[in-house]
Amino acid sequence: MGNYVKPRVILSRCLTGDTCRWDAEIIKDDIIDKLKPLVSFIPVCPELEIGLEVPRERVRIISKDNELRLLQLNTNKDLTLVMKKFSEAFLESMRGIDGVILKAGSPSCGIGDSKVYADMTSDTIKDETSGFFAAEVLKRFPHLAVETDIRLKDTAVREDFWIRLFALARFRVVKTMCSLPDLVKFHEENKFLFKGYDREEYELMEQTIRDNKETRPDSIIRVYAEHFYRCLIRKS
Repeated sequence: MGNYVKPRVILSRCLTGDTCRWDAEIIKDDIIDKLKPLVSFIPVCPELEIGLEVPRERVRIISKDNELRLLQLNTNKDLTLVMKKFSEAFLESMRGIDGVILKAGSPSCGIGDSKVYADMTSDTIKDETSGFFAAEVLKRFPHLAVETDIRLKDTAVREDFWIRLFALARFRVVKTMCSLPDLVKFHEENKFLFKGYDREEYELMEQTIRDNKETRPDSIIRVYAEHFYRCLIRKS
């Protein structure tokens, strides 16, 4: 088993330079361009996927009756249900994903920075939240490397993302092989990394391998995976 595994990453389609934003603006992202040879991207634009056109009226998250709704300006279309259904179905179909890179601030893809408005006519911002697609990503894949394009411009955040992304990709292959020797090799090659991320979870990973010599490999890997994912979870 080779050491390099190409990570599989869900990517906001607008970050590829495609014309899919509401205003047809083309985004040039140098970080994404540099990653293209190293990563298998799975581009998606949730707003296009639910039938919206380019260009289009903007969509906005509204707080209504203590519930968040996704509405389109001027048309007043309520897109909440169709966006939720698409997000659930699309992410349910994804297998072997190692990371996600989403467009910051988007009402569908923002992570913690999507604006929540009081209503459709006012520009008063009540709060910030995650976009509807992003919220489903975080719910389904809490252990994956998930970031936005804006956060990745920070050197420390970007370095942490790369480390977690490639470690997750390598471990995905280890799980597929279901081989105890491969698991031990993976652990030994990365033990100093794991110690640096979370010493307590590292010790539990060590214990899982050390104390389960007579257990079936798939059972050992399943328990190891729980500690591995918690070890590498984003701390900030």
